Amino acid sequence: MLNVLKLDFDPRTQVSTTDVIKDLAIFQEKTDFTGFYERAGFILENADQIPELFEKYYTLGTIHLLRENLVFALESFKRAELLVITGKQKLLIWLAYIQVYLKTDIPKVKEYLDLAAREETPLDLKIAFTDRLAVYYRVTGDADRAIKVIEDFLADLPPEHDYRVMFRLAAMHNDLGVFYSDQKNIEEAQEHLGIALSIWKRYNIRRFLGLIYNNLSDLYLKQGITIEASNYSKQAYKHASELNLTTIKALALLNQGEAMIKMGDFQEAESLLNACKDLMDSIGSSTYLDSVKRNLALAKSKIMGFGHYLQFLEEHEPGLIQGKVEEINPLVKTYFYYLSEMMSPKKLRKLISSNAHINYKHIHEEEFHHNVLSLIALTEKDYAKAHNELKLALRHAGEINNNYAIAVFYILEVLCHYGLQD
Repeated sequence: MLNVLKLDFDPRTQVSTTDVIKDLAIFQEKTDFTGFYERAGFILENADQIPELFEKYYTLGTIHLLRENLVFALESFKRAELLVITGKQKLLIWLAYIQVYLKTDIPKVKEYLDLAAREETPLDLKIAFTDRLAVYYRVTGDADRAIKVIEDFLADLPPEHDYRVMFRLAAMHNDLGVFYSDQKNIEEAQEHLGIALSIWKRYNIRRFLGLIYNNLSDLYLKQGITIEASNYSKQAYKHASELNLTTIKALALLNQGEAMIKMGDFQEAESLLNACKDLMDSIGSSTYLDSVKRNLALAKSKIMGFGHYLQFLEEHEPGLIQGKVEEINPLVKTYFYYLSEMMSPKKLRKLISSNAHINYKHIHEEEFHHNVLSLIALTEKDYAKAHNELKLALRHAGEINNNYAIAVFYILEVLCHYGLQD
């Protein structure tokens, strides 16, 4: 336990500054690893009793970062930077800045990554910086480069069992799993998320269990294994609740809401999505807001009818109704399906032809593309063409193990066979 709180730093206490630094360093590391920031409240309450040390403000910044208070975190890290003595302290501050700026100021992230690239770094921090570099490439739209950065690093990584290194290594595997999940490379995603989970469990790093279970939930949602996805998101919520990690809890509710939509429980989905929004509102964050709005529109379209869905589009996606597609997301996909249900093949064809900039192969959406082409053919009663397009859609769905889509395609194949009198 930190001795500093029992002291008024009178020389008669015989506690040296070295002891205070050591206690703070141990406390910061344990807080960072475990995520138990609520138990660190006494540090905030008694900060004025602690000497002006790098370790003081670095610890305060860590606590604020875990509390998701980025303004106070950045302020504390900047004060810590003024007290930097060693090269490692400088690297720790740069890494802390990167963690904050990844959520607030992306151009500044690259600035500190470039600074770190010119320094000699211990292995645990080298892993952390490489991981953040990969995340930077991902958020700036270069997912292939993000994956290559980590894969190249892992290929040259020597065997290592130091817990600090393993802690950072698990985070790297987690991020790589997410990158592969985005590309719908299920096998690779499963492997790296599994490695991350096993390391964090082995070292009892409970702070990240909510994160990893949410990532697994998302991976299973992509495969259409909906009940398993829902179970993982519930585990994520449980672990995040233990540490009061608001953002992780909100993501768990979002994943549960998406699962309920796929399982047809639209009222429960609406309740979960609203709870997600309330959590993010409570910390003044707009993270996940777009996803919540899109999924709420889908849920309410089933509860209240397509009129609500169209009203939502007019308010939030007016360009889509005018035929402009900026990206393929769940809401956009539903608009394609809506036009199919409304028997509007001409509008569907125009939507595809007027948005030739969408490269379905590059964004790993070939399955959706061929599905839409099959729906157009079905609407036009060209059952042979619809059947051929469905075969292609099925092949791509099989490549990413999308069981939900495969089940839908089998139903559409039945319609084709009826049309072909087979």
